[in-house]
Amino acid sequence: MKKFNVALIRVVTLTDEDLLNKHAEILSRNYSGFEIETFCISEQNNGIYNEETHLKSIPKIIELAENIADNFDGIFISCAADPAVEELKKSLNIAVEGAGSASAIFSQNFGDKIAVLGMGNYRLSVIEDQLADKLFEYKFLEEIKNTHDFSKEDSRNIIKEAVLELQNKGADAVLMACTGIGAMEIAVELNKELSIPVIDPIITGGLFLYGQLLLGIDDGGI
Repeated sequence: MKKFNVALIRVVTLTDEDLLNKHAEILSRNYSGFEIETFCISEQNNGIYNEETHLKSIPKIIELAENIADNFDGIFISCAADPAVEELKKSLNIAVEGAGSASAIFSQNFGDKIAVLGMGNYRLSVIEDQLADKLFEYKFLEEIKNTHDFSKEDSRNIIKEAVLELQNKGADAVLMACTGIGAMEIAVELNKELSIPVIDPIITGGLFLYGQLLLGIDDGGI
C-alpha cells in the first residue's frame, strides 16, 4: 500500500504529547495509508471558539503550512471551521483539506435535513454555506465553551442528549461541527444507538484528503 506523508495542523496550542497527537492517532488507525506528523500553532491555548480566535489563527496556520509543505504530500487542518484551508488550497501545490466543508458535503448523502452540533455559540460559516437550505438546525453545546471542556466528566452525556434531541426533532443526520467532539470518538457509539447518521469531522476530513492523495489531486497551487 502506498503511504502518504501528511502534516496535521492542530489549531490549539498543546504541549502534552498524547493530546497533541490524538487526532493523528485516530486518522492513522482508520487510514493505514497515512504517515502523519502533528504540528500546532502558538499562543492559542483554547483553540478556536469565536470569530476573533478564528481570524487570529489564519496567518499562523498559513505561515506554518508554507514552511513545512515541501516535506509532505498533503496537509490536514484539523478544525471544523476550516481556518486557512481555502488560502492554502490556492497557494500550495499539495493536497489540503479541513474538517468542516468536507463533513458538510459528506453529510448531505444522508438527507435534506442536516442538523449541526457545535460548541459555545460560534456558528461555522463554512458549514452553513455548504449546507445552505439543507441546514435543519444549528444547535450549540452551551456548556462547552472551548475544546478543553470536552474533557469534563459529563460532556459525553451532554453530547448524547443533544444528538437524541435533534433526532427526535426530525433531523436526517447530525454533523458534529468540532474536531474536539471527534477526538472523543463518540460518533461510532452513537451510530450504533441511534437511527440517524452522526458525522465525525476528523474521520470525514481524513477521508476527503485520502481521496485526493489516492487520485493524485492537488489543489492547483500558484
